[in-house]
Amino acid sequence: EVYNVNFYVGYDYLDGNEIEYSAVKGNMLVASGAAIAGGIPTVEIPEKDTASDPRYILSYSWDKWDMTLDEILATDKDLDVYGTIIVTKELKSYTLTITYKYADGVDGDISLLPGKYEEDYKVDDPYSVASPDVKDYYATTAVVEGTMGTKNVTVEVTYRKSYHKVSFYVDYDEEKEENIPVYTTSVADGGSLSEIPDSQDYCPEPRKDDYYEYSYEISDWDVSGDAFANITADLSVYAETTEKKEARTYTVKVTYVISDGGVAAPAAVEKTGVPGTPYDEIRSPEVSGYTPGQTAVPAGEIPVGGLDLTITYTKNSGSVTPDPDPDIDPVTPYFPDDDPVVPSPDPEPEPEPEPEPVITPEPEPEPEVIPEPEPEVVRIDETETPEGTPEEEPEEIELDIIETPEGAPEEEEEIDIPETETPQGDLPKTGVASAAVFFGIGAACVIFGGIAIYSVRRKEDQ
Repeated sequence: EVYNVNFYVGYDYLDGNEIEYSAVKGNMLVASGAAIAGGIPTVEIPEKDTASDPRYILSYSWDKWDMTLDEILATDKDLDVYGTIIVTKELKSYTLTITYKYADGVDGDISLLPGKYEEDYKVDDPYSVASPDVKDYYATTAVVEGTMGTKNVTVEVTYRKSYHKVSFYVDYDEEKEENIPVYTTSVADGGSLSEIPDSQDYCPEPRKDDYYEYSYEISDWDVSGDAFANITADLSVYAETTEKKEARTYTVKVTYVISDGGVAAPAAVEKTGVPGTPYDEIRSPEVSGYTPGQTAVPAGEIPVGGLDLTITYTKNSGSVTPDPDPDIDPVTPYFPDDDPVVPSPDPEPEPEPEPEPVITPEPEPEPEVIPEPEPEVVRIDETETPEGTPEEEPEEIELDIIETPEGAPEEEEEIDIPETETPQGDLPKTGVASAAVFFGIGAACVIFGGIAIYSVRRKEDQ
């Protein structure tokens, strides 16, 4: 029996990507344990590659086949054998070249200029080269800086005569007190700076942070006015930034819904605070006929980004979804911090009737006794009891009641006395007429006396 043995080779660039294998040779295995026709193939390793990749120099080395010869000969089936070539990468180096010259129109001593600068930097390496000082001249580029790319870099620095640098710096770090240059210009000797940058243009953007919200304020430049006129030397101007931060807060929120779309309970916001703030267990409210997917949210700490959970209630077997009553506001459960208790709302709450306003009756005023103008009025004065003296029972007043003559009307409150006309020329009679007058006076005394006694007793009761 004959078996096929196929050999594949792939390049591993050590970058974690899957290796792509290509077939290099197929051989025939005559029988198990027999020699491979032609033997295991030899893989040709490439030479070091310095041109195909602009960033790297590629070097190659053979790893191995993934099966040994003995393992291949012991097979009783077709085989695929894989071999790997390891590819290592080394960053290339490129040259930074800086030349120095006088600006066009400037007649200077060439011997004062610095010589050419040349230095190799690997790809992605930063470089920073300060321009040398030349007496009575200044470099238009104070510092040549950047990051090396995938080709050589050449920079030309020019020098101008009798100019002074005006540099603006901002201190972005209060602790380090590090002044960062943000703007540089040149002013001729004895000249003035006509355009002054606004320090607010260099206020930093707030940095992003999960725990704090940052903001910045920047001061005005520390010099102004005449300082920018008649400049005879280099001038440095500074501004300072103040960083402010406020703790970010997040919210833990739990929303309850019924599986068919009805709202089971209002959203319960347990706590809002900074990350790490503890919150108590949030128990799911009871809903008649439904079972919550989660009985409670366990206690924990507020995480970065907060917590927004939705707990769905599923209908129990045989239960009917209650129609929400639009007139009933949903009940928000309240959980005290120390001893949370979950209220169990009635399945169909009915609105309680509004309580009728309670009207407190005002005390009835004491009846004011207004005596009618009569010839004689009986008044009973109430005598105040001195302090420390035992109260005495009110003295009963006995009134003699004049019996009504036979035939007169029997009324206690009011007695009508018929007027007797006296014929002109006749003298008044003193018999029956005078008796009627005295009878009327007596009846009036009885009425006013009764009213006075009633008033005295009522005051005592109060």
